[in-house]
Amino acid sequence: MTSSGTAQGVWDPEAAFAAMATSPDVLLSDVYNELLEQEAVTRVGSPDGMWGIFTYADVVKVAGDYKTFSSVTPRPGAGRVLPLECDPPEHAQYRRMMNPSFAPAKIAEAELDVRPFAAAMLDEMIAAGEADFGATFAYEFPIRALCKFMRIPEDSWTEIRNWHHRLVYEGDQNEPGRPKRDEMVAEFVPYMMAIVGQRRATPGDDVVTAIINGEVDGEPLDDIAIVGLMIALFMAGFTTTTGAIGNLVLRVAHDSELQAFLRANPDRVADAVEESLRLDSTQQTMHRICTTDTELGGQRISAGDYISLHFGSANVDERRWSNAATFDLDRKDKHQHLAFGRGVHKCYGAPLARMEMRVVLEELLARTDSFAISGPMRRLTWPAQKIETLPLSFVPRGS
Repeated sequence: MTSSGTAQGVWDPEAAFAAMATSPDVLLSDVYNELLEQEAVTRVGSPDGMWGIFTYADVVKVAGDYKTFSSVTPRPGAGRVLPLECDPPEHAQYRRMMNPSFAPAKIAEAELDVRPFAAAMLDEMIAAGEADFGATFAYEFPIRALCKFMRIPEDSWTEIRNWHHRLVYEGDQNEPGRPKRDEMVAEFVPYMMAIVGQRRATPGDDVVTAIINGEVDGEPLDDIAIVGLMIALFMAGFTTTTGAIGNLVLRVAHDSELQAFLRANPDRVADAVEESLRLDSTQQTMHRICTTDTELGGQRISAGDYISLHFGSANVDERRWSNAATFDLDRKDKHQHLAFGRGVHKCYGAPLARMEMRVVLEELLARTDSFAISGPMRRLTWPAQKIETLPLSFVPRGS
């Protein structure tokens, strides 16, 4: 077994990421460098596991070729997660109903809603002098922001957070068929159905109303399909944004020079957001299925084989990025990262996530003279990288 977790042509992500779970000094480049040096396309987890794709060029190629590498990958006995598990032209119909809700004017409107309670939540933490940023903020702010964005009642966010927490930590991700997880999803359907009923009665200018009014193949969606899209939006918009905010704050808390520079130059926070998205990517992998025999990275991929696209690896590939492991605010091409995917499935919620990350860091820097890691941290690393525990100490601005 090498430092990258690769042995006998099989890559073991749990072994590769082990040191990263508790050390802010271990970077994605440390995890992936050996695989990238080999330009490896290799099995993941076991000799008959899915094929891992790691280089930037290969990930972009696979993500852009939906005919050869399909996104229709539902688990046996389970329905598809839409729009994630569909291909064009069907996919475009879902995107058309969702995309207008994430237009720049909508995101600017959402920022006016979320900035005040971001500031209030941070003020409470800073006043205490020390807090676990993960439990106190990163796992709460994004769900509150998403409720605001979806025009779901403010007092619902704790119920949704608790449901999501149980889904992640009690719904065994490795259980064959994942029936327990499916049961937990089913438990939440009546709550979502009630929101759909309310929104049908009182439509608004929001993403839920857009879904209700949407059509696929000229037919309106039924309530089950609408609820499925809403749950997918919660899962994607909460989990990845929680990770992205935590990863950004971890990096800035761990780098006092970067922190001081951004505090003095708040106009560069947006650049810091992009470099963190590249270097600290939350979602490490997404799946595809090969539809026809093909070759990739010197490996013969058969029809029916599953593919694992490693966005985190692609984002630290030295063939694509000069000094890939360096956090460089002046990097000209940093927006070409794959933290939000590539191709038709590039995340439609990316503008909302970027806004939330920027607002949080702007408000945190403006309210402090410094903040720093004050105890042992821990993060989940696979298949998504996000903090679980991040104790921070704060020096309030002007104290």
